[in-house]
Amino acid sequence: RGKAFTHWSGEANSKATQKRIYVGMVTHYYPKQSVAEIAIQADDLVEGQECLITGTTTGVLRCKVEKMIIDENIVPSVKQGDCVTFVVPGRVRAKDKLYKLVSTK
Repeated sequence: RGKAFTHWSGEANSKATQKRIYVGMVTHYYPKQSVAEIAIQADDLVEGQECLITGTTTGVLRCKVEKMIIDENIVPSVKQGDCVTFVVPGRVRAKDKLYKLVSTK
């Protein structure tokens, strides 16, 4: 049957310091430049934001958003409905999901 949650964590609530918020989905990856094209579907994203890219083959890839580009113009932030490209530290695949990390405190 197992022990109660408070036995393992020491308290009744989660001790997580960050939570992830869904932002969008990878539509294309350019391997020579290591650039991902992402459709922003749910939430906005700003330059310098910590993010996660997850997928079944990719696994979990943690990165920091630097130099976002829309239509050959560098932009400081993007909103729902935009299609943006930026450099990622590893290979990602189409249909991978992009999440931004925000502090819970």
